[in-house]
Amino acid sequence: MTGTTGRTANSASQANCGPRIDLFCNLGQCFRDDRNDYSMYEPIKDRYGVYIFLDLSNHPLYIGEAHDQDLYDRIKQNFTKSSGGTFRDNWARKNGGQDVSIDSKEDKEDKRKKNLCLFKRKLRDKNNAWKIITISFARVECEQKRRNHWIHVLEKALIGFFDPEYNKS
Repeated sequence: MTGTTGRTANSASQANCGPRIDLFCNLGQCFRDDRNDYSMYEPIKDRYGVYIFLDLSNHPLYIGEAHDQDLYDRIKQNFTKSSGGTFRDNWARKNGGQDVSIDSKEDKEDKRKKNLCLFKRKLRDKNNAWKIITISFARVECEQKRRNHWIHVLEKALIGFFDPEYNKS
C-alpha cells in the first residue's frame, strides 16, 4: 500500500510485476504556488489499471481506467486544465462550475481553467479528505490486449457495483 507520501511498501521485487494496489491521500499537496509537484504519484508511472477517487467516508466518487496512458498521466489530467479530467469536470459542473461538454474549443479551455480553480480549492480544503486508490498492472507488451480487456472489465464492474455520482454526466 502507498501512504500519504506516495511511497510504496511493496518490496523491490514486487514493484514491477503483477497487480498492485496503491493508496494516495492528501491530494491537495501536489499544488504549489510556483509549479505543481506530482512526485507523490511516481509509484504508478508505467502502471496501467483502474483508479478510484474516494470521499471522506471511503465512498467512491469516480472510477476511471488507464490503459493507453499510464495511471500517473491519467490521474494528473484531473489536476491540469488542458485535457481529460472527466472527474474534475463532472464534479465542478455539479458544484457550481462550468459545463464543458457542448462548447467550442476556446470556450472549453476557459471553462476548464475555471473548473480547475474550483477543483483545486476543494482539494486544498483542510476538511477535504479525498483519496485515490489504484489497482494496477505493469506494462507487459505481449499481454497488452489481454491486460486492457481486464482493466475495462474491472472498471465497468466497479462502476456497476458502486454507481459513483461523478461517473454520470
